[in-house]
Amino acid sequence: MEIRRLILVGAGALGSFFLLSAGRLGVDRIDVFDGDIVREENIGNQPIFSLQDARKALYKTDALMKIKTVLRPTELVGHNFYVTGRNMENLPLGKHTVIVDCTDNVETKLLLNALAVKEKIPLLSLSAHGAKGSVYLMDGREACLECIYGGVFDKLSRTGCDRLSPVYASFVSSVGVDELSFFMKSGRSHGFISIDAEKRRIETVHLKKSKECSICVKRYFNQRISLDFIQLCGNSIKMSVQHDVNIQNIKRLLKGKKRIVGDSLLVKNNGKEMLISPSGDILFTGYLKDEAERLLRKIEA
Repeated sequence: MEIRRLILVGAGALGSFFLLSAGRLGVDRIDVFDGDIVREENIGNQPIFSLQDARKALYKTDALMKIKTVLRPTELVGHNFYVTGRNMENLPLGKHTVIVDCTDNVETKLLLNALAVKEKIPLLSLSAHGAKGSVYLMDGREACLECIYGGVFDKLSRTGCDRLSPVYASFVSSVGVDELSFFMKSGRSHGFISIDAEKRRIETVHLKKSKECSICVKRYFNQRISLDFIQLCGNSIKMSVQHDVNIQNIKRLLKGKKRIVGDSLLVKNNGKEMLISPSGDILFTGYLKDEAERLLRKIEA
């Protein structure tokens, strides 16, 4: 299977470790999408980032550029925004492309799943929670992620994400790189790979499509692609107003210590932070969900 380009979504622990091994895949280009900045809490379990990156409040996709030489001749390109239902159909997809899902929330996974099924593009999805994880290369022959997770979406999509052990994240990511390498050589997937990193145990199972699946069987894509973006992650909440915003107007609107980071606005107020991008993605840190929603409505107005 000829693969020339990877669309990697999520530059956290799984994405970082995946990238460090991705050079051996021999693809022409890897595009990485993530709207988050490097924070001190990322140091240790996300191996590419440094304390200096955190102090500069660099976007993760900018900080990743330090490994460009490691990946040569593969070209590495960063995009400092979250993939949402509003912008995902603008991703640079093509015939010889694989989407690599290294996100840590079910909602975005299902958005990427819908896009992959619609565009008939393979999707490699990595997940990890504690010592348990999974790797699934979806090529259209077996169940899609909607078949697997769709029935429990409302329960799972708003749950928090874990801070992953670098040992476990590295193990899951290495299995992901191996699975993609196998797919590129054989054109086949091993199926759904369940991982217990603590016990170094891997099990595979082939999953049949659900006859009632709204995505891969009935092909009702809009129910996923039109969803608003929201994720609870530790003490952070990620949201999107689903439209472009004027950073200078927002700067005048909000109280607190303000700083321009790249093309985004970082606002600090009483130990809390907001990172607002021109595309309307917002990362709230230290805010309660109700507080974040009130500020979201204020920004939308």
